[in-house]
Amino acid sequence: YDRQTYNSPNPVARLAHRARYGIADHLIQKYLEPSGAMLDFGCGDGRMLKRVRMFYPEAHLVGYEPLMKGVADGYERAVVEDDAWARPYNLVTAFEVLEHLEDDEICHFFDLVDKALRPDQRGTLIISVPNMLGPVLIPKIINVQYVRRADWKYSLSEALRAAFFLGAVPRHRGAGYLTHKGFDWRDLRVRLKNRFIIVEERLSPFPFLPWWLNSQWLAVCRRRLGVSR
Repeated sequence: YDRQTYNSPNPVARLAHRARYGIADHLIQKYLEPSGAMLDFGCGDGRMLKRVRMFYPEAHLVGYEPLMKGVADGYERAVVEDDAWARPYNLVTAFEVLEHLEDDEICHFFDLVDKALRPDQRGTLIISVPNMLGPVLIPKIINVQYVRRADWKYSLSEALRAAFFLGAVPRHRGAGYLTHKGFDWRDLRVRLKNRFIIVEERLSPFPFLPWWLNSQWLAVCRRRLGVSR
């Protein structure tokens, strides 16, 4: 995972993921209290939580990761979902996770977040997902299919439709979960707005360029208070 993201041998992929980590660092410091509680949903190898521990040594940090192995260095690691959601949180994060979930799994995640965040406007959700539309898709296809030899291949017509016409293409299931292929962050944005208040949005790695020239979309959300579920 580390060589696919933060330390990728592909300089373009490495730039994109390091920029995403930098933006995430900034947002976490902005929205998490120094002694607050944070859950990183799908924490992978725990890199993000280890970074948070460096600038917030008093925070209560929990990482939920049922698939990838890792060492809980400076945070509590949960492999069972009930254990992860057993306490309230000031901040819940899901970085590069929701694109792998089915629609009903995303609804389930939203329900859990809604219950777990503090019952005031200080409870926050931060997510990031990949942009798989626009010209930025071309280097991603090259990196995944020809550099990493992964198995979520686009046909030529699918690549052209998604990259140059911003059109939908079929999703692809890999080893038990959905791959990035066919994911449309705009659909997720609509679903987020139906459940939460989006208070901030970011594009990465080039926030001054249009979304279709960026690799990731990040959103900061708050609960809709006083609305029963």
